[in-house]
Amino acid sequence: MASVCHGVEIPAYAGCVQGRKMATVPKCRFDLEVAGGIFVDAPCVIDGNLISGRTYHDSGSFVGPWIALLQASIGQPIASSH
Repeated sequence: MASVCHGVEIPAYAGCVQGRKMATVPKCRFDLEVAGGIFVDAPCVIDGNLISGRTYHDSGSFVGPWIALLQASIGQPIASSH
């Protein structure tokens, strides 16, 4: 699962963030923490099957790991960056 910016509110509402580390915009930090999540101010945070970024400006940091996670989940080899 991937989340960026205000998207943290969806897994938080679904009860999927308890004890999980996530990045989000600072104004959504409260929403994450009140649902039991752990705020990390970083462009990409990976916690198991959960990948998150702060804003779309962090796309260069979190999209690649998210695609790799998706590929691994369906048994496809991870594409090389070479």
